[in-house]
Amino acid sequence: MWKCTHTGIIFGPPVAMGRPRMTKQGRAYTPAKSREYMSLAIDQIQTQWGDRLQLANEPLRLHLVFVHKRPKRITATERVPKTTKPDIDNLIKMVMDALTKSEIWPDDNIVTEVCATDWYANEYEQPHTMYSIYTKQPPF
Repeated sequence: MWKCTHTGIIFGPPVAMGRPRMTKQGRAYTPAKSREYMSLAIDQIQTQWGDRLQLANEPLRLHLVFVHKRPKRITATERVPKTTKPDIDNLIKMVMDALTKSEIWPDDNIVTEVCATDWYANEYEQPHTMYSIYTKQPPF
C-alpha cells in the first residue's frame, strides 16, 4: 500500500527535458529553455517542500499531471488529453531531475512506479504540473 507524503505544484507551462546539444568545440550543453524551467521548478519545489528532511532511500511512487495551455481550436470546456509534442517521457524526466536536484530524494532511481497524464487545460486553468510522492507503507 502506498501513502502520499507530499503533493506540490510547479506553476507555468510544462517543459520537456531537452536533448543535450553540442557546441562547435564539442562541448555538450542543455538548451536554455530546459535550463530556465529547471531553475524555476527547483525554486518552487524547494519553497513548497520547506524544512522537511530528504526522503529516505526507499521505493517511491510518483504521480504527475501535466496541464498545458489550451489551444483556441479546442471548444470543450473540460480538460482534453494532449497527444502532441512534447513527449510525456521527456516531461517526466524534467520533473524527476528537478526533484533530484532539489534534494527531495537521493536519486531518481528509487522511483519504482510512475503514473503520468498529459492534458490541455480546462477553460479556467492555467498551465502547471502537479506532482505527488508516495512511500511504501508496511501492511497492517
